[in-house]
Amino acid sequence: MIFRFTLTPCMKTIGTLFTFAAIILLAFTIVPSIVVAADTVPSAPVDLECVVGEDYVDLAWKMPLDDGGNISYYLVYRGDSSDDMDVIANISADQTAFHDGGLELGASSYYLVTAVNSAGESAVSNAVSATTASPVIVKTIPASTEMWVSIVALVLSVVAIQIGIVALWVMIKKNFK
Repeated sequence: MIFRFTLTPCMKTIGTLFTFAAIILLAFTIVPSIVVAADTVPSAPVDLECVVGEDYVDLAWKMPLDDGGNISYYLVYRGDSSDDMDVIANISADQTAFHDGGLELGASSYYLVTAVNSAGESAVSNAVSATTASPVIVKTIPASTEMWVSIVALVLSVVAIQIGIVALWVMIKKNFK
């Protein structure tokens, strides 16, 4: 829709202002307004898992099903029980893993993860429990020559006994003929 106005020369300035005002008014009424949705609190991270080593625990999780708009970061919690936890790390939103190293051998801990955005902190993920453990180490003991001599003597003794039994059996068989 186009409006045409005929203005006298003395009214040009007022007409120009009126035209600009009309265009601005039409722009605000015709152009749909853009609604920006506010962030909501994200849902909890899912599928928290751990891999345990001698002095570390590696954690991995999946992003929440609902990020609430935009996740800012993750918080990793550790504690002696699932009821008593402290934040031990603030992890970037593009990471879904954490390495908790330098732990004592046999240390038991519980872990949880939450997601945080501008609306707040999510509910906690599933809890995992981890106890650091010694890796299985198989040590081979080098054989000494004395040990080999003992083994050979044992084998020869067994062979000698078998020969003796066969000789005895042959003699008994000859006597009964």
